[in-house]
Amino acid sequence: MIYHYPTQKLNVGHAPDAHEIALTLAYISDIDIILIQEPYTFKDLSRQITKKHLSYECFSPTDSWAISGRPRVLTYVRKKKGIRTFQLRPFTTDTKEASDLLFLQIFSSTGKSALIVNIYNTPAGSIRAGEAAKALTTLPEAYLPQATILAGNLNLLHNRWQLSLYCSPTPFGLVLISDIDCPTHERGNVLDLSFASSPLALAGAKASIASHLDATSDHQPLITTVLWDQRYKETAQKLRFNTLDHTSFLSLLASNLAGTESSAATEEDLDAFAEKLTSAIQGAYRGSAKRTMTQGIG
Repeated sequence: MIYHYPTQKLNVGHAPDAHEIALTLAYISDIDIILIQEPYTFKDLSRQITKKHLSYECFSPTDSWAISGRPRVLTYVRKKKGIRTFQLRPFTTDTKEASDLLFLQIFSSTGKSALIVNIYNTPAGSIRAGEAAKALTTLPEAYLPQATILAGNLNLLHNRWQLSLYCSPTPFGLVLISDIDCPTHERGNVLDLSFASSPLALAGAKASIASHLDATSDHQPLITTVLWDQRYKETAQKLRFNTLDHTSFLSLLASNLAGTESSAATEEDLDAFAEKLTSAIQGAYRGSAKRTMTQGIG
């Protein structure tokens, strides 16, 4: 069966709660790849502590945060889905500029591959403003393979995706696949974008706002689907409540059930409520089993 590998991107604004909620909702929604911009990081960068989830492997753009500074992007890949990964580092390792871009080559169980680029492009008036976008234009054309997805918080105002604006042409050599003129920030601008290489765009790659994955950030989450390869089925696991961190479990369960109506007037309503309740319990369990979701990368 051909499957659209779901990839989510979201700027969580360094907020620990938003970061944790984003990971939990992605897990419940069966998201395979998560691109986080402005992630939460513990103030002591030498310890390299951020939010983690037991079902995902976390990738950092640099090896030493103490040298490069706080990472502005993190990428998570779901485990036990037959996805192999290889991180690429086209720029000098552990420089401050390198913390804004993360290149991850992913391989399916059948050998097909795609390059996933996670970007945070600093806005005007900030440190390293526009440097991440500029760095992309310096890459040799051959570096971006036929199968490429680039997504993130680009902080670029352009009339190509925001029709009310007029700016000079963008230098990106990829195809815009996110919705045009749909604000992704609470103040109204289109700041979060997703691009694809032409073959993937022609094959139906598409990105859109996913309000059901809202993690209380001031940015809207985007979800990208790509007609890519066959899905690898995850092995079902039994719930073992003796492995739970109970405080974390109850906190996540309360978050997952927020806004869920408990009344059921019809049999269909009851079935829908039971499904939501089951998903909420499973998500809270996965997020709290064995240890809390907050831990060091190393």
